[in-house]
Amino acid sequence: MNSSIPPSKPNPVAAAPAEDKARARDRMEEQSVQCPFCGQSFEISIDTSLATQRFVTDCEICCRPMEIRAECESGEIISLSVSGD
Repeated sequence: MNSSIPPSKPNPVAAAPAEDKARARDRMEEQSVQCPFCGQSFEISIDTSLATQRFVTDCEICCRPMEIRAECESGEIISLSVSGD
């Protein structure tokens, strides 16, 4: 009876190679937004590879939640809106 253990296969969920990480960084664009509550501006990252995205983030100054909506095309931000609803 053969009791050897077969070699393990690479984990497909393992960290991406360096070039994949670099491409992911290239899709990210920093954008300045203004908090609808306290009025302070700060930077957020938008993934321009997604055509439409909507997410909630907290203001870095007053910590209140705000909704960010972004539309992107060809790696560029076409529209960006911030609301406190």
